[in-house]
Amino acid sequence: MPGRIVIVGAGCGGLAVAHQLRRLGISNAMTVIDSSTKHYYQPLWTIVGAGLAKQKDSVKPVYQFMPKNCDFVHDAAAAISGANKTVTTADSGTFEFDYLVVAAGIETQWNRIEGLSETLGKNCVSSNYSFEHCPDTWKFLQNVKDGQRALFTQPPQPLKCAGAPQKIMWLGLDHWQRTGKKVDIHFATTLERMFGVPEYSAYLDKRANEFNVTRHFKHNLVKVDGPNKKAFFQTPDHDELQVIDFDFLHAVPMMGPYSFLKDNSDIVDDTGFVDVDKFTCQSKKFPYIFGVGDCTNLPTAKTAAAVTSQAPVVANNLSQIIKGVKTPTVGKYDGYTSCPIPITRKKLLLAEFAYPSTQATPTPVNTFPWNNRVPNRFNMFLKTHVFPYAYWKYMLYGKWFGKRSFFRPKFYDTDGLYH
Repeated sequence: MPGRIVIVGAGCGGLAVAHQLRRLGISNAMTVIDSSTKHYYQPLWTIVGAGLAKQKDSVKPVYQFMPKNCDFVHDAAAAISGANKTVTTADSGTFEFDYLVVAAGIETQWNRIEGLSETLGKNCVSSNYSFEHCPDTWKFLQNVKDGQRALFTQPPQPLKCAGAPQKIMWLGLDHWQRTGKKVDIHFATTLERMFGVPEYSAYLDKRANEFNVTRHFKHNLVKVDGPNKKAFFQTPDHDELQVIDFDFLHAVPMMGPYSFLKDNSDIVDDTGFVDVDKFTCQSKKFPYIFGVGDCTNLPTAKTAAAVTSQAPVVANNLSQIIKGVKTPTVGKYDGYTSCPIPITRKKLLLAEFAYPSTQATPTPVNTFPWNNRVPNRFNMFLKTHVFPYAYWKYMLYGKWFGKRSFFRPKFYDTDGLYH
């Protein structure tokens, strides 16, 4: 088939789409561009921070997941021109494409919180959003003494895995309970409630009340004084920064689009994210460009679970364009995502949701027949054993479809015929 495919990003979205395109019979020349030779399973970092997994199990060489007959360019993207059909890299030149998939992820911007980078890994300050520092979380959690204060923060959107800031809080609480420590736990979030989906937030609020978790809503961490153990927050009700003292701080950095997208591309919206149709994942500006994952402006939570539903939509719809199918099977993404929130080391709240139907907030959904709003042991088994195995063995090879497990989603053509 004529036409070169370029994929920017060798994360779970880029690799899954690459493999699924090959499985759909797309033999076009393909180039994958990424600045890292390592692939990280970031959802495991929360479990590492709780002492329930090993850091080394969250990273593998990216080369082993590349499709056959695919060129891998180890370099950072510097600019994208949808109009000229080019991707420019920092050191390897410019690559022309006929079809483009952008799967660049989202950037963790540590320096946007004053003092955070300098104190990470010291002064009892850690973050599970860092491969390097997630083991520090477990070290510091164990050193918290009876009666001391533990502070957990959550920044504003955009944010990958919006449940992770409080996951480690609940796991920390579980550890301190098991070791007989009474710790003064504080959760400072930019949200107006514990979680963005009210149906799950209600349970988390109830649990916070039960265990005397002090909640600070509409609090945005902007500065950390590690040596003096003080955290500074912007709030809508005060002109001056609000200060919360801590003995242990788990801080989550602010995040945003990469500069090569925001400042040096013509495929993004005003916020710097790839501007795509919320159902087809196709660029609103260029029909030969698609986006998948955290780099897009899809109105859903940015999680690996979301990518398992987005990737087959992208692969299906792009393959139809490449093949020139007259009556295409149009894949549509329903906004599905999930946020597995461990409540203890043995039980987990599996918060699944999709695009809103009639209400203003996302619609809760259930993959399993039981009530997801009640934590259980099976869900925790999924988080600690099934999901990591499925990720490394199947998802990165385009063989895992999230809530559908091994079964590829069904797409229908304009006449309602399944293909």
